[in-house]
Amino acid sequence: CRIAPESRTDPALPTTSRGRSPSSTIVGAIMLGNRSPGARSAVPISADLDELIDHIREAFSTGKAITGTPTGFTGIDQLLHGLWPSQLVLLAARTGQGKSTLAQNIAENIADAGLPVFLASLEMSRFELQIRSLSRAGRIDSDRLSTGVIAADQATRLPNPIEAVKARTKLLIHDDGLTSPTMLAALARRHNDNDPLGLIVVDYIGLMQGQGENQT
Repeated sequence: CRIAPESRTDPALPTTSRGRSPSSTIVGAIMLGNRSPGARSAVPISADLDELIDHIREAFSTGKAITGTPTGFTGIDQLLHGLWPSQLVLLAARTGQGKSTLAQNIAENIADAGLPVFLASLEMSRFELQIRSLSRAGRIDSDRLSTGVIAADQATRLPNPIEAVKARTKLLIHDDGLTSPTMLAALARRHNDNDPLGLIVVDYIGLMQGQGENQT
């Protein structure tokens, strides 16, 4: 599912142009919910249908729509109705449109809501992600923050962002660029066994290492 921007001036959402190929920079987000990432047997389409109907009836009677896990971005949640178990969402846009920033922000929002999130960063280091988190929390320019050359008023408000990032223990970072799909799946299963994951983010899929004769 590709996310289209609400407007061309909204910097928070990646953009794609109809008829043009987006950048190969892709972020994959896989919702697990309470489902295991391992292989499952095929079941009839009628399986769990009664449970679904109960949810629909409840939504009808209460007037409250059925939604998945909120991303923290109103425009995206209106398009996707939240993120759902086993759902795959691809963020595709040209270079520099904010795909990685958006993916990290969604990961932070969901982790702050109490769900464990596994973020595989194949391009940026954990240090770079920490800078981005501090920058967002403190509304401080990330370039200035990474060099330590910040204004006095920015320095005085830095303690609160630091505590906010330290408290974000539900966000797990894997920043080894030499990661294959098999390795990523094994890591996700290991973390999921310890504490069921609410979200997996891969930034970005194009950097994953191939295996065997077929490297793509």
